Amino acid sequence: MSRIRGLLELARISNMPTCVTNVLVGCAIGGVTELRVAPIFGLVAVAIGMMYVGGMALNDAVDAAMDREERPGRPVPSGRVSRRSAFVIGFGALGIGLAALAPLGIAALGWGVALVAVIVAYDFLHKRLAASVALMGLCRGLVYVVAAVAVNPNLDAMTVLPIAGAMTAYVAVVTRLAQGEAQSARPVTGRLLWLLPVPLLLPALVVGPSAPAPTIAAGLVMIVWIVAAARHLRASPPRPPHAIMAWLAGICLADGWFLCLLDRPWLALAAGACFLLTTWGHQRILGS
Repeated sequence: MSRIRGLLELARISNMPTCVTNVLVGCAIGGVTELRVAPIFGLVAVAIGMMYVGGMALNDAVDAAMDREERPGRPVPSGRVSRRSAFVIGFGALGIGLAALAPLGIAALGWGVALVAVIVAYDFLHKRLAASVALMGLCRGLVYVVAAVAVNPNLDAMTVLPIAGAMTAYVAVVTRLAQGEAQSARPVTGRLLWLLPVPLLLPALVVGPSAPAPTIAAGLVMIVWIVAAARHLRASPPRPPHAIMAWLAGICLADGWFLCLLDRPWLALAAGACFLLTTWGHQRILGS
């Protein structure tokens, strides 16, 4: 049981619903009916889920030496998962993810290769290069592109760019706060942290929904959750991991907002369910 739990922690399995909502949004951007997109959604969800697991496992394998000093409870330094196993799981899961995209066409596979390249680059560079937070953001942004072109290979890049760019910016900032933990995050709280939802709101300048009421409601829920998460940093003592996990769960709420912008409010309900599942999962398996 200890080894199984170690593997679940290695995969950050509690964050998996956030990958599902990213794929939902990407498929909605592709612009076809939900009935037709269902099989494509399934394949892309499997592919992105495996890439996420691979990226997390590879991250822990690369960081094993540092984690022994800073986070000895993680699966690799605690001995529940060997470093070699983490490397095998990491590269193996990335390969399975690409294989799942292969039946969806050259466009989806090509963007999938780009996503895997960015994941690997981040895992090997994030401790050496401060600007690597942009790579982590891009890992999320590219998920929308992969899913969208899987549905519609001829999709105009400008159609997906506003939403992919917004999530890229959000995740990059959250990653920077996670890297800094309390040292960098707490001073920011009082002055700038309320700006964290702003990048997620910008797609509304480009994408105009036909049903404003659910869109406004989804936007307000997202903003309140993301801003309120800062309370963990103001606690005594501060609880940075709780804030980071709350912001990660907020990805589902952001996707619900995007789905309303794309006139898919019924799918936004699914994103809300994924948000609840993520927050529940974080109580059992840490997402950061």
